[in-house]
Amino acid sequence: MAEKKYLISGATGFLGKFIINELDPSLFDTIGRGSTNTIKFDLAQTELPLTFHNKYDYLIIASGHAHVFKNNARESHLHHTINFKGTQKLVESAYHNGLKGIVFISSVAVYGEHMILPFKEDDELRGESAYAKSKIAAENFLIDWSRETNVPVLILRTPLIAGKCPPGNLGVMIEAIRNKRYFSVAEGRAKRSMVLAEDLAKFIVENCGHNGVFNICDGLHPSYRELEHLISKQLNLPLPKEIPLFIAEVLAKVGDILPFMPINSVRLKKLKQDLLIDDSKVRKELGWQPKEVAKYLIIE
Repeated sequence: MAEKKYLISGATGFLGKFIINELDPSLFDTIGRGSTNTIKFDLAQTELPLTFHNKYDYLIIASGHAHVFKNNARESHLHHTINFKGTQKLVESAYHNGLKGIVFISSVAVYGEHMILPFKEDDELRGESAYAKSKIAAENFLIDWSRETNVPVLILRTPLIAGKCPPGNLGVMIEAIRNKRYFSVAEGRAKRSMVLAEDLAKFIVENCGHNGVFNICDGLHPSYRELEHLISKQLNLPLPKEIPLFIAEVLAKVGDILPFMPINSVRLKKLKQDLLIDDSKVRKELGWQPKEVAKYLIIE
């Protein structure tokens, strides 16, 4: 059997699909619990043994437990098990003499909500959510492991990832606008760092083997109003109307109880606040030159 160059976890996820589109199928294996994966393994079951019969040049870890707003013991356990322990399991199982590098997809959630903007890579990591803590633990493990083994580890702290049929808050926003259940809050002034999935995937493949921690975004940080314009235009719908903040707060409280509502307290907080990261380091050191999300995002 021919040796594969890449092993990719999370290949059936949103970003993972873009990553494998950048590669010839003969060059990679995938690992995950889905039936389409080359290697079937559930990262929630990290107590099970994991042995790879092939050796790989690069391990790309794009898997993770995310886009969950419930805050309970079960979800905290899954974040820790999949995002941290699962990363450990993958790395330790895939390691061999000759491994050339690992890429780990982290998140800007590691910075927390202290709102010293824009976040830079050397800022203190204050993320308090179970998701953020699991990513911080995985990052710390990988940094220490890289020092011990001399295998390069590229850690990418990603913001909102945009592309066709996105998950998470952007997907909820698109569907709410499509169904005319979306209202603009605070004039849509809040800005968020974003990155196109296709740009991120291409960068990952091209930079396997590099080392370091990097923020990565389009550097232009579109406002919610810009996104509302873009989405409405592509759906051939009028621009969403605005509602007063106090009404949005009432609806958010209802959404905390009724999950089918397009808004809840977590989403409202994101609609009101900027979340910006500084990507100057990756531009300077690795030549990152992304496209502008607000111009190039295609939602369908």
